[in-house]
Amino acid sequence: MHSKAVLFKRKPGATLHQFRDYYEHRGIGLKTDFDVVTELTFASASDYERMRQALADATILSQIVRDEENFMDRSPEGRMIFFVDEEESSEAMLRKTL
Repeated sequence: MHSKAVLFKRKPGATLHQFRDYYEHRGIGLKTDFDVVTELTFASASDYERMRQALADATILSQIVRDEENFMDRSPEGRMIFFVDEEESSEAMLRKTL
């Protein structure tokens, strides 16, 4: 399992506001009211499960919540979570069969 991220820089002379306005309103990017995107990538389903088990520990979870309360809107409207299950590409599967 792997993830891909694409980073873009705005054209010289363009403000961040101009860049985001064009990018978001032209249908290129997802228009959001969020301030940051965090991507968590796991090498395997078992790695993901270990993270879930750690978060089930009340001590660990309370530390995270206390920290988030310092700077995040923790209301349901304050976060959006996407789960993406990636499958092997056709190329990777083909290599296994050769």
